[in-house]
Amino acid sequence: MEGRQDDGNKGTWDSTPARIGESLRMLIDSRMEVSSAHGVPNIQRASNPTIKLAWTVIFLAGTGVMTWQVVALFQAYFAWDYTVNLEVKFNRTQYFPAITICNTNPMRKSGLKTKDSKFQEIFDFDYDPSTPITEGGDEPPIPLGSHSDRGPPEGQNERSENVQDWAQRVSQPRYYRSKSLDYARYRIRQVALANTSIEERVSLGHSLDDMLLDCSWKGIPCSPENFTQIYDSQLGNCYTFNSGQHGEQLNTHRPGSYFGLSLELFVEQDEYVEGMTQEAGFRVKIHHPSNMPFPAEEGILISPGFNTAIGLRMLELDRLPDPYGDCKADLSEDIADDVYHQHYNITYNRKTCEVSCYQNEVIRRCGCFDASYLNSLEVDKTIYPCRYTSPVETKCLANIEWEQADDELECNCPIACHETTYLSRVSSSIWPANAYESLLFERMALYNDVMRTNVNGENASEWTRQNLAKLEVYYDEFNYEYIRQVPAYTIPDLLSDIGGQLGLWLGLSVITIFELLEGAWLILAFIFTRCGNSTREVDVHPKTNTVVI
Repeated sequence: MEGRQDDGNKGTWDSTPARIGESLRMLIDSRMEVSSAHGVPNIQRASNPTIKLAWTVIFLAGTGVMTWQVVALFQAYFAWDYTVNLEVKFNRTQYFPAITICNTNPMRKSGLKTKDSKFQEIFDFDYDPSTPITEGGDEPPIPLGSHSDRGPPEGQNERSENVQDWAQRVSQPRYYRSKSLDYARYRIRQVALANTSIEERVSLGHSLDDMLLDCSWKGIPCSPENFTQIYDSQLGNCYTFNSGQHGEQLNTHRPGSYFGLSLELFVEQDEYVEGMTQEAGFRVKIHHPSNMPFPAEEGILISPGFNTAIGLRMLELDRLPDPYGDCKADLSEDIADDVYHQHYNITYNRKTCEVSCYQNEVIRRCGCFDASYLNSLEVDKTIYPCRYTSPVETKCLANIEWEQADDELECNCPIACHETTYLSRVSSSIWPANAYESLLFERMALYNDVMRTNVNGENASEWTRQNLAKLEVYYDEFNYEYIRQVPAYTIPDLLSDIGGQLGLWLGLSVITIFELLEGAWLILAFIFTRCGNSTREVDVHPKTNTVVI
């Protein structure tokens, strides 16, 4: 195309700057004229400068408002908000939860008699420790069990020595800041037990062979072999039915007490250590088999002399992970430091994570472990329990407890993204009924000598109601609640709203966007071509509006 001159055809120019500018303007005008964006063709076609200016202002205002709205839409999307949906679902077959049962008495009297005199002295009802623990301050504590705790001075009559009104009680030095005598005994006994091996602690507690009198699952007999033993630092031996460690999780296909778990339990009050346990009965925790139970803190109290029925409904929760929330999706990841995972190979649980974080911090800073919880296997038999009688160790424990209460411990313990819990409805009735006693006594006499002696005695009914309890756990219904978090604003919602804003303010569509891209490409091609070779002539085809070199 070298040497061509302007022959009057509107589309061919030489390479002079004036001709280049005119060619670029014509290219832009041609793209504006055929644009499907509202307002742009009107700007190009307007012959009156005032009208052209008006359309330009309208187009720019629409562009500004549209940009503002689109930015707001992106801000709403990146806020990562979610909504909570609640559904009531129904399954013909439901997985049954794990049932953990613990006697409220952590140590049998007969087991205590096998220990040495020093150990027995700690568990004696008259044991009178002096505790260094106070709430705040470094002043010397007032020893619990001292003269000020025991009543009025000598010289008063016996009746007044056993009575203290509130004015006398609160007048004692540091009354509101010193731990109680019962608490001191409790903590010292915990430390004494924690200083023994786990095998010794298990041998001191109640055996399921003695506690479990009768067991049935959906009407089919079960036995202690269907339970898994765990050790709780506060309640001693605990036993879990349907732990999942002996096979698949059990399921039931009908609601009602005849299609759940039924247990008859022996409290063994004659084995209770005097002054160690204030109530008689059992603690029961309903939980998912993969979770660690904490029956002392979360359990239901089962009383002797009653049939306690626990009707269940399942509650299933699904939470959104990052960026919508802070929940843990992989429950088997990063739990090597979990104390309960080390002992029982359970999956992640927020409760065990927080307890383990606290315990590991105690071990790191205090050089001992809190006897209220299990010791880490990583330092087992090399770290002793924190002594309640040591001011240094008890103060260290108290500081970490306060830090945990104020959420100052650096514990990364998010809640699980998927969680299954159970809503319970507890009811009870007197058990056994008078008409059932004789039949029950006949069965009880077959179990062991203790039963045989007491059910044949004069106070058989009273003894039975003080020592026997019945427990039934079953589904009330198979409807269950499913709560899930869902994104409040999704990609399809964002695109739809952006399209609405583009159409409302500028009349743009996806096709218009491609037109704009095509026009930008033509303009860039024109500019790059002229910069690359200033001697070439450029044609703009009058029908196709394409650049011809």
